[in-house]
Amino acid sequence: MLKDSLTNFNFCFVGYRLFRATMIATGFVFGSELVYFVCVEENIFPLGGKIGLSVGAGLLCGLTALLIPYVGFFVAGFQFGLLSAIAGLILLELGYHPFTKWIPFGVILGVGILAALIVSIIARVSVQNF
Repeated sequence: MLKDSLTNFNFCFVGYRLFRATMIATGFVFGSELVYFVCVEENIFPLGGKIGLSVGAGLLCGLTALLIPYVGFFVAGFQFGLLSAIAGLILLELGYHPFTKWIPFGVILGVGILAALIVSIIARVSVQNF
């Protein structure tokens, strides 16, 4: 979560001026978090293996996001949707507690994909206009 906050701070205040750095940071954060959480859940590798594998996958995702801009926009929108859905679920928890874990999971995934598609469409339209 701290890496997400730093990445979003970078987006907010640096923005489009450091486009390449923003895309590689977004891809790195997304890839490394995803692989690390899978490695922790499966518990196959020792701690050094988990960290090394997550850094390698993060670098690969970061380079992919850097070299293919639409992938970078999709990943950035997906992270924005995930964080927005998590914030919404935290607020929703004050009045309603879901009885199964699949409801929050579906909401988080759905909002993430919706935000990623919206950001990708906006990026495509803004690139075609220039």
